[in-house]
Amino acid sequence: MRERIRSAIDEFIAAVAEEGLCRRDLDREMASFVVLNTVQWNSAQAYLAGDDRFRDAAAHATAEIVARYLFAGEAE
Repeated sequence: MRERIRSAIDEFIAAVAEEGLCRRDLDREMASFVVLNTVQWNSAQAYLAGDDRFRDAAAHATAEIVARYLFAGEAE
């Protein structure tokens, strides 16, 4: 399952890069690894915290991290 998720992330990054929206210096192989692990770790830890507001805040912050990492100037 993990490999299928990483493959889907690779496909997403490739599609976004084709549109010229990714950072030009982005290492796509590393990006899929980093995105998968960031989202997986943060979501697991936020879930274990047990508080809905905390989970929502963690989800928002994680999305911002991913956007700032992948996209050139998109999160600013």
